[in-house]
Order: sequence, then C-alpha cells, then structure tokens
Amino acid sequence: IIDRVLSGQPITLAKGFGIHLSLVYVEDVVEILQKLIAIPTKFKNRTMNVCGDELTHLCEIVKIIEKLTGKTANIQITQDKAAHFTGNNACLKEYLEGYRFIDIQSGLERVIHKMELR
Repeated sequence: IIDRVLSGQPITLAKGFGIHLSLVYVEDVVEILQKLIAIPTKFKNRTMNVCGDELTHLCEIVKIIEKLTGKTANIQITQDKAAHFTGNNACLKEYLEGYRFIDIQSGLERVIHKMELR
C-alpha cells in the first residue's frame, strides 16, 4: 500500500473504507513467536490468533501513509462489500501478560523509514 501511495497507483476502497484488519507489525510477530516457544510444554498446544490490538480499515491506513509521506493517494471507491480480516488476541494476551504491540502509525513509520534507506 505504501508503494501504491508513493507511485500514484490506484487503491480501491470498498464502500469507501476498504478491507478491515487487525494489523500486527512483523517485529511483534517475531517477538511473540519467540516468547511462545519459550512457554512450558503444557501450554504449547493452544490455538490463538496473532494479531494486533487495533482494528482498522484500509482507508485509515492510507490516511496515515499520506500524512507520513506527504503524498496524496489515488483512491477509487467501489460499492463492493468490504472484507474483514480481523482477529481476537485475548488468548494470546492471556499468555503474554502485559505485552504491548507496536501501534499502526509507529509500524508504518518504521516501514517507511526502512524503505527510505533502500
């Protein structure tokens, strides 16, 4: 999505919002997996969602990217039904008490910074 905003490629938003997501930053995923591997064996056979705390939609993500990059996205709105790829991380948080996820804006800032270093 960042590349699309920067290059002016169209971004399609169903119903003006686009896909709904529970994003998680890749560094959080790595840290969470390391912590889960270290948990005693009696807890290893649980199924849980690895997703962030924040529910968002593509339009919100695009607005953050626009703000961080100073670019205006090429938005195309459709009347299609927006998909929902969201999760509940309550079980995960039960095992990782006090874990603080990287928020969406900070995660996007980190990705944009790494892109600028390429």
